[in-house]
Amino acid sequence: MVLYLLKSTACLTIFFLFYKGLLENTSMHRFKRFYLLGCLILSFLIPSIVFVQYVDMPVVETLQTSLPPSEPNTVISQPAKPISDWETINFPLLAWSVYGFGLSLFSIRFGKNLVDIVRRIRRNQKIKETSHIKVLIHEQLPPHTFLKYIFLEKEKFQSNALDSEVLLHEETHAMQRHTYDILFVEIIQLLLWFNPLVYLFKHSIKLNHEFLADEAVLRKLDSPKTYQNTLLSYLSAASQSKYQSITMASAIHYSSIKKRFTIMRKQTSKKVKLIRMLLILPLVSLLLLSFSETQYVPRLSNAPIISTDDVQQRIYIKINKGQITVNEKKVALNDFAKTLNQMTKGWEKIDYTTYRPDIQIWNTSEARLAEIDKEFKKTRLSKANGGMSIIPPNPPAPPAPPTPEELEEEESLENGSFTSPPPPPEPVHPLDHVIAMAKKGADFYFENRKISSKEAIDLLKKQKNLNIETKGQGSSKPQVRISKNPITISKTSNTIETTGFSIKTGTENVNGEQLFYTTSGGKTHYFNGLGQSVDATGKPLPEKDQNEPAFYYNEKVISSDEANKLLSSNTSIQVTSETSESGQSSVFLSNLLVMDSTNPNNTGGVVTLLLIFPMRWPRTHHSTSATIPSAPKKHTN
Repeated sequence: MVLYLLKSTACLTIFFLFYKGLLENTSMHRFKRFYLLGCLILSFLIPSIVFVQYVDMPVVETLQTSLPPSEPNTVISQPAKPISDWETINFPLLAWSVYGFGLSLFSIRFGKNLVDIVRRIRRNQKIKETSHIKVLIHEQLPPHTFLKYIFLEKEKFQSNALDSEVLLHEETHAMQRHTYDILFVEIIQLLLWFNPLVYLFKHSIKLNHEFLADEAVLRKLDSPKTYQNTLLSYLSAASQSKYQSITMASAIHYSSIKKRFTIMRKQTSKKVKLIRMLLILPLVSLLLLSFSETQYVPRLSNAPIISTDDVQQRIYIKINKGQITVNEKKVALNDFAKTLNQMTKGWEKIDYTTYRPDIQIWNTSEARLAEIDKEFKKTRLSKANGGMSIIPPNPPAPPAPPTPEELEEEESLENGSFTSPPPPPEPVHPLDHVIAMAKKGADFYFENRKISSKEAIDLLKKQKNLNIETKGQGSSKPQVRISKNPITISKTSNTIETTGFSIKTGTENVNGEQLFYTTSGGKTHYFNGLGQSVDATGKPLPEKDQNEPAFYYNEKVISSDEANKLLSSNTSIQVTSETSESGQSSVFLSNLLVMDSTNPNNTGGVVTLLLIFPMRWPRTHHSTSATIPSAPKKHTN
């Protein structure tokens, strides 16, 4: 509000200076009348104008902002020092109280003057004319006009002591409806009683009314001297101070008589009038550029990736000493939920569940936070996330000391042996996978037709039973194939690759014997048909290699021979490899058709390639998983 008032005051100042410098001393009185009224309106309209400008956002940056954190970003700062008495004063309430007091006084003054004029009309004799009504009053007041009523001193009117020029002057006020201008500026003065520029505009508007009335009288007179002498005889400051209601009327004695006499002799050429009128256009344009607001809206134009920021508006909530600020604008407690709902209007369900606002809290009591949290839980954003709270959760309790069994297990892990494998990772949501691949600049195909990443994301949002195959996930240019039909696993690939680690399996014919091998970390291990560790020639090793991979199927230890048979005969086997800090590898095999029967991509009966991506494992360095193809090709060095 304060910024808006400052901007409107600056506009009023510039408009008024332009009027005083280039327009007031000209004879273009009709134009000046509309200029002054228009400036009052524009000065309060320009600061409220908002221009929307669309800005093209970089693709990668847009995607990064479209994936918000899973929990609200809440920062709580404890007060560094005690709050002083000065800081406890509610300055907004104090300012509104002063404004309300001034508004009350000016409202009483405005109402009293209006009532005085109405009583004067009702209690005195009226003479109705074609364009106006004469009201004959007993008070010794100069002639003045309000709406179509012309107030004249009864004794002078009946004795014909009033000059015809005076009557014509007041009739001009009535016919040109000058009272409407005065009432308009009186209302603005009532609301902005503290702004001195409104008083200056009021003075200029009433003075210009006198210029218009003088101009109408001088058109019918040969010499202006008689009329000027008549004006001098009606000057009476005492009557105006006694009868304040005259300030709401057009009175003949009003304003600077010297300036009026100067303007009576003034003649402005048409060329000068035209030039000064045209100068208003660049003036208004300059004020629009300087004092209007510009809102920048991000836009993805012809971009291959779409972000939820196209729908979402970033929300920053600050709570300081109980005062709520949303995106740098103060919001009352009762309007808090309404404001957030307005900002999230038009969001889809996925936008609500994936977005979290940025929240900062300072120096606010628990009782006040509870009130704010109650309003926050009324928002669609909170309801869509199971009643999400604006209050951060309590910090987690410190971890319990390890039990002897856990210490023994940790010691065995450090020595390179595993007592039990970690649980298999949970599958990544298909939509999250497609967004991640879009960030890496992947190529997308749907039913063997190349599509953009935006179209791929839209497909995943609208259709659930789609099958996804990703090739070259660890490369700089992955390929993602989306299909309605099941995707058959290729039987030619024998390598699972992810960023930072890979494992290769296969069989090799050595001296007429089929050897099963695994390669990881640049080291190859061979096993014969009995599951024994052998070297590259098939000769059994005298001692077991400590870094030799261990095989697990559905969380049970199996031999390398059983692992080879599973990989050769079953195309729905998921393989997860892990390397401990000591360098030992473990290979975990799981049947996808058993463990993921509820997956929407599982079509039942037909094998579908399901991708499980790099995840975090406790106390390990490398992990990878993917679906292993059946019958790997023969290894060649």
